[in-house]
Amino acid sequence: MFWNLFKKEEDKKEETFKKPFDNIKDFDCGNCSMKDVCEVKRGKRKIPCTFKQSLPDDFDFNKETIFIIDDNPGIVSIIMDEFEYLEELGKLNLTDYNILSFTTKDAGFQYIATQEVYGTKLNIKYAIIDITLIGSIMTDKGNVILDGIDILGVLKQYNDLKSFIFFTGNNLNPYIKSNKEKIEKYNNLYDENIFEKIVFKASQQSEDESRILYNALFENEE
Repeated sequence: MFWNLFKKEEDKKEETFKKPFDNIKDFDCGNCSMKDVCEVKRGKRKIPCTFKQSLPDDFDFNKETIFIIDDNPGIVSIIMDEFEYLEELGKLNLTDYNILSFTTKDAGFQYIATQEVYGTKLNIKYAIIDITLIGSIMTDKGNVILDGIDILGVLKQYNDLKSFIFFTGNNLNPYIKSNKEKIEKYNNLYDENIFEKIVFKASQQSEDESRILYNALFENEE
């Protein structure tokens, strides 16, 4: 089980379990694909799994949601800076949207668990997805590693996406085996060139970078 595999994080996780969950009745882990790799019971008390992430306090189910996933929180901060810059330019009104981000090494697993708890209510319309995610978990069937293409599949299953991009520093050199596998997986699933959906990460913010991000996400709706 999850708790026995990651001893070094046990103390941190224990703090999570000490927090009150007033709305526990709203959670149903029965159909969650993460339930086999985390504990949904601790003693006599039923609790949400360690992967499920709470929504922001101001999350509004009536709004469209912009989804961001990257295992580097600094990248998510850069994206938010870009959004704020676009707002200054009058191209984007952030109050019209929820912003839902996943930024830890387990970001992929956290997203899937959260998505399966809330189902279609997250109303994700726009997605910015890192292709290479570092988190992994060990199960009876072996080591499970997610990538951005796996995340896209779950997004499409639960949400009516208007647009998505892969925001990545990986140039997807096809001579590297893992990159070749990602390219082939995406192209086979969606019958299109993955490179048409990629925006490469820049080291510095600029009006040009913000424009590229905006055009790729908001002006190429499916």
